[in-house]
Amino acid sequence: MSPLRPLILSQPAVIAALVVAFALIVATALLGVVATREVAWNTERIGRAHETILTLQQVMTAVADAEAGQRGFLLTGDEKYLQPYRQGNERIDPLVLSLRSRLEGDSDKIAAMDQLAGLITAKRAEMEKTIALRGKGSIAAAINLTETDTGRSTMEGIRRVLQNLESRELRELNAQGEVLNERSKRFQYIMIALIGFAVVLTAVAGMLLARRIQELATMVTVCAWTKRVKWKGQWVSFEEFLQQRF
Repeated sequence: MSPLRPLILSQPAVIAALVVAFALIVATALLGVVATREVAWNTERIGRAHETILTLQQVMTAVADAEAGQRGFLLTGDEKYLQPYRQGNERIDPLVLSLRSRLEGDSDKIAAMDQLAGLITAKRAEMEKTIALRGKGSIAAAINLTETDTGRSTMEGIRRVLQNLESRELRELNAQGEVLNERSKRFQYIMIALIGFAVVLTAVAGMLLARRIQELATMVTVCAWTKRVKWKGQWVSFEEFLQQRF
């Protein structure tokens, strides 16, 4: 009989097995909490990036709507075209303010926002001036001012800054998605390893306990009449059993 076999059912071994099992349960639970928080945090960051991209597009739409209303009024003199101009112009400031607050903490993006604010201010001044000239009947002066490269280059500058910011947000969004996928896979592998280790440990412990119980049952099989012990399929005297068994 191996001297290690009695250790299987000893109190220290049972306590050690319980401690290991409890540690596995706690580790798996903590890993699940960390993984959940990690996924939630990255999902929130991805959501903010999507909102930032949407705001960038809305700024461009607002400026384009204002310019379309301006050009419609210059060509027709119909004040109904001033409605989209005013609506677009009113949306610009809240959108730019919201966009700046979303980009706080990144000096390069804030510098781009400062450049964007200057370009938008110049574009709004150009549109306001041409509308004022057209309203006073100075059609030629208003059209001549519109046909200069100032308004076109300013609009292209606005579009370029917004596109650069959007491209950067998309790159960061893709990078965050890759990091999220990599960490999710890592957490999955670790949790699978812990669960597998727990299953293996439980199976081994069950097999050892079953063998030990079988051995104990064999050791105590004694005939009530002859007082002989059953050992390896034969009934032997207690003295023979002790000699052969131990």
